[in-house]
Amino acid sequence: MSIHRKSKHRSRHKRKERLAKAYKKQIRLEIIRLSKKDISSEYLDVPLIKPSHRLFIDGEYNDAMIGRGLWLNQNNYQEGYIGVAIRLLDLIKLSDNIAIKDSYIFVALYCFRHYLELTMKDSLIHYYKGEAAFTKVKECGHNLLLLYKEILKLPNVTQDETTNTVREMINTIQGYDPMGVTFRYPYHINEQTGEIKTSLRPNMVLRSIRTLRTRMMQLYNFFDGINSMVHDYERNGIKYTK
Repeated sequence: MSIHRKSKHRSRHKRKERLAKAYKKQIRLEIIRLSKKDISSEYLDVPLIKPSHRLFIDGEYNDAMIGRGLWLNQNNYQEGYIGVAIRLLDLIKLSDNIAIKDSYIFVALYCFRHYLELTMKDSLIHYYKGEAAFTKVKECGHNLLLLYKEILKLPNVTQDETTNTVREMINTIQGYDPMGVTFRYPYHINEQTGEIKTSLRPNMVLRSIRTLRTRMMQLYNFFDGINSMVHDYERNGIKYTK
């Protein structure tokens, strides 16, 4: 390579590095901004609704797109929920706004629980397929422990200290949210008496967001490995049984 070409290559490389740093700085500033403003202050800059306004319209070329591809959309469901859960915890850690801290946490926990349910069901559906898959998922319903019990029956999922620890974590969130509604609704109504009660369990204590974020990422790593294995079996036409 000539000196001139090497010089151009270095210059292009440095320019890319500067752009990457600028993008990272911009994203960091945006995250900090989001951590300072809650929804009650965000809406003040938004114009009032007009008769011409529509909810869904054509966007920019690189906008998010529902309908880009069925397989892609299905695959992105679970990734989206765990991604939102992690990003919300990041905002909670950055924020000094108590309204953000104590409101975003419910959404983060809901998204996290829903991710666990989606990823386990996806693994079972793509492994068993057809009527067998439908039966497995229907029998488990929204019960994370039942879903995890079925996950442990999959090939190459060996029960050891890791799977036992994961079971304890699943048991914890299942105990606080057995039907997948605790973090979605602030209250429930007694069907017999009509009495309104809080959905949260009185003994639920959550303090360390940092630890929670780490556990979420660990569980994502664990279940993503199983999910990838199942999809690999499906792509290669392999059917294993224990």
